[in-house]
Amino acid sequence: MSVSTLKIGWIGVGRMGSELVTRLLDAGHDVTVCNPTASKGQALADHGAAIARRPVDLADHDRVFSMVSSRRDLEEVVTSATERAASPIALPIWCACSATRSPRPCNGCSPTT
Repeated sequence: MSVSTLKIGWIGVGRMGSELVTRLLDAGHDVTVCNPTASKGQALADHGAAIARRPVDLADHDRVFSMVSSRRDLEEVVTSATERAASPIALPIWCACSATRSPRPCNGCSPTT
């Protein structure tokens, strides 16, 4: 799969996430962002990103990154993304880059998730 055809989803576009998404867009990647605060994604949409309303809407993407700041937010992302587990389409490769400030995994998270 070439860089130009790789569909990337990004959940969480705060200070760090928005900078990384901007770099991906500048490099020519197809990026769709999802953020609980829709206004945070607007600057990225103006820069070329597509907007998803829910994390599960990114299930057809090739790679999905999540970068959220709290354990509760990470659990919501995991729950939303796994809602489609009954679907015949597999979830994409997902890279969770969240620092949840907790030594134990969130509900729904495991080394194989």
